[in-house]
Amino acid sequence: MKLIAISDIHGYVDRLREVLARENDVEVIVFSGDIAPYRNHLETLNSLKRLLSIAKNFNIGYVVAVPGNVDYINHYKQLEDPTFIYIHEECERIKDALFIGFGGSTITPFNTILEYSEEDIYRALQSVYTKCKGKTTLDNEFYILVTHAPPYNTACDRIFSGNHIGSKAIRSFIEYTKPTLALCGHVHESRCIDRIDRTIIINPGPLAKGFYSTIDIDGRGNINVNLNTL
Repeated sequence: MKLIAISDIHGYVDRLREVLARENDVEVIVFSGDIAPYRNHLETLNSLKRLLSIAKNFNIGYVVAVPGNVDYINHYKQLEDPTFIYIHEECERIKDALFIGFGGSTITPFNTILEYSEEDIYRALQSVYTKCKGKTTLDNEFYILVTHAPPYNTACDRIFSGNHIGSKAIRSFIEYTKPTLALCGHVHESRCIDRIDRTIIINPGPLAKGFYSTIDIDGRGNINVNLNTL
């Protein structure tokens, strides 16, 4: 299975066309949020429709998505299409993997429209995890956590000042549930591949600047991750 991980599009949706023109055999696009242009969250739905149209033109089977902190969450809920898999506070099995998602960010100084306290993030993730445990044996499942905010104190959440601004709740959840992969975004300057214990953490960087990641998973569960630039 080949996945493309993207995040932080901020209106530059057509860059996905450039990505897919370069990559072969992509089965799933995983989008970690922030599709709307800055200060124009009402463009969320139009941007999502353009994203989905591009994906379909390249015969992508699934677009898995959570909203970012500048996105209008109701527009994600309004987009009903079998290719579009909305997983904020949800879990979904696609091919050989189970996806769990949570969008938005922790509280920021910028008062963006989709922010949560650490307590609310952890409570929501635990609720989804409990629901998924009722459907499947997660301990034996190839499972991917998709969030907009990165986990705290990793290479994926360090801003220019050097401070870590990621979510402590997401980090605790990763330490507890041990996903195979954790895909995130939000912190533009910290594109990375990192680890928390056995979990591979990926912030592909903002697609708005031409950054994305490819993830290849073979039939034996071996994972090959690359950070790419247009």
